[in-house]
Amino acid sequence: MRASIVVAAAAGIILITGSAQAWERLHTEAEYRARVVGHRTSVGDRGHVTVHPDGTVTGVWGGQPVVGAWTWDGGYYCRNLRIGSTETGTNCQRIEVQGNQIRSTNDRGNGSSMVGQLD
Repeated sequence: MRASIVVAAAAGIILITGSAQAWERLHTEAEYRARVVGHRTSVGDRGHVTVHPDGTVTGVWGGQPVVGAWTWDGGYYCRNLRIGSTETGTNCQRIEVQGNQIRSTNDRGNGSSMVGQLD
């Protein structure tokens, strides 16, 4: 009984410690290139995209092909995509990372957020 309590307490400490890692905002293009560019970002069964060093974006979203372009502007990742035949328009996003997770927040950090997995 005592051993079970010790194991459960240790597991709780590990879970608390693991979840305490804070989101780290990427402020520069160099940080973004080092942490994100060239890695596939997956968002569950919704799809995946890869941001390439040459300023292009490719992937699949909702079963549709994704193509587009990206730039870095004043601390924000700005992208213009076409998903299937739908143009998304340009949106600049605040980018944060936590381990191998990435969080992007639309409208320069004032809109909705999405969390993905960096592969």
